[in-house]
Formats: sequence, C-alpha cells, structure tokens
Amino acid sequence: MGGNAGDIYCLDLALSMGDISEETPGPLRQQALEALIRASWNAEEARKQPKKEWEDTRAALDDVVTRSAAGETVRVWYSQQSDELCGACFLLERLQSAGSAGPISLVELPQWEERPDGTMVHRLGWGRLVTAARTPSPAQRRFFANFWRELRRKNAPLRAVVNGQLMGVPVNFYDGFIGQEIAAAEREFHQGQLIGRVLGYQLGIGDAWVALRMEEMLRRGLLEAVTQALPDRPAYHRILRRTEAFDRLYAGERLQ
Repeated sequence: MGGNAGDIYCLDLALSMGDISEETPGPLRQQALEALIRASWNAEEARKQPKKEWEDTRAALDDVVTRSAAGETVRVWYSQQSDELCGACFLLERLQSAGSAGPISLVELPQWEERPDGTMVHRLGWGRLVTAARTPSPAQRRFFANFWRELRRKNAPLRAVVNGQLMGVPVNFYDGFIGQEIAAAEREFHQGQLIGRVLGYQLGIGDAWVALRMEEMLRRGLLEAVTQALPDRPAYHRILRRTEAFDRLYAGERLQ
C-alpha cells in the first residue's frame, strides 16, 4: 500500500460483545475486554496484558480522531464480521461527534472472490488486502452514526449479523451451536478442541466468547472441569465433562 506503517491503527474494542452504553469507551468497555482476555489467554498474560491492550487501543482511537479533525484522510477497513461492522459504525459516529474535517473512505472485504483459474474463494478475513474504496456521502455517514447510536441505546448484551443485518441479540444467541458440539462429543472432551469445532461454523465470533459461554455452562452445572490448564496455556486447555443436567437440557441436540 505504500505510506507509513505508523498510519495504520487497530481499534481492538470487541464492540459486538458486552455493554456499549458509554458514549466514549471507558470502564465498562475495559471490563468487557478484560473478561474476554481472561477467558482465552494463559493466566500470566491475562494478569498483565489487559491494561496494555486497553491503553494501546485508547491511544489509537485518540490519534485517529485528532488527525481526522485536523483534516487528514481516514480509510476504514472492515468486513461483515460483527466486531468489524460494529467498529466501523462506532468510528463513523465518533468522527461525526468530534467534528471530523477530513475525508473518509470505506473498504469492505468482499465475501467472495473469483480467482483467474475460476476458483471461488470465500473471504473471512484480511489475509489479502483489497484496494477498492468508496467514499460515503454525508447522508450515509449520518446513517451509520445514527445506527450506532440506536444500537448503543438498546444496549443488547451481544450484537450479530443476521441475514445481513447488524442487530442486538440475546446473550445466549450462539449457545445452540456450542450445545450441539458438546452433545456430539464424548462425555469427557478437550475444551480447546471443541471451541475449534464451534468456530468452524464461521459465525464471526472468536474463541474468547465461546469460552465465556462455556464458563456460564460450568457455573450452571451443565459442565464440570476434569483438569485445569497449565499456567502457560490458555484457560480452555483443559478437559471438561458434560453432566446429566446438560443431557436433560440438550436432549435431542446430538448431531446426526
């Protein structure tokens, strides 16, 4: 792409999950990020990393807003993955509220790409950069900003892309997929491997959210821990066992 690598920012706010009622990301967003890190990082990193991650993200956001207000161009890369789509809407609202003076362009990851040999590729991430950008009109910028304000007002516990529409959904929205995989597994199973199978549904969520929902299943007595992860391993590198309570709740959910 050329340019300066220091001009590229990652706003790692995981806005599809947790409370988004704050106008500017603050303590509530920090708490949500810390919960996700604790669920998927090893114990040592989970103790020291959240503060640094939070400080880096807040500094990046401040830089982007300041530079846009000074008239610099902002290019936003995003996809239909729920965190990225939430992030794009949030950033456009933030720039509008801050009185952005610079041009804005949007680059959306195409869902499908045809290679010269005729192979169709389903794109899930930014492994290959796409250069086509579009400039949103003032009306579109207002729409995205107002759309984010409405999502913030409703403040659902989770946001997901359903039939192409970003919307608030219940906290247990993905539990059916997790339950299916648990029901199909042996009674004792490796949690990390099962999380990998859930991610195979391509739901647009990460390992941390699946791990958090499984923590809730542990709390409710649907699962129980057989072993614990080693200190240098992610928390979900352990063996779990489904209980009779799980079998009663998820009767008939076993995959065929």
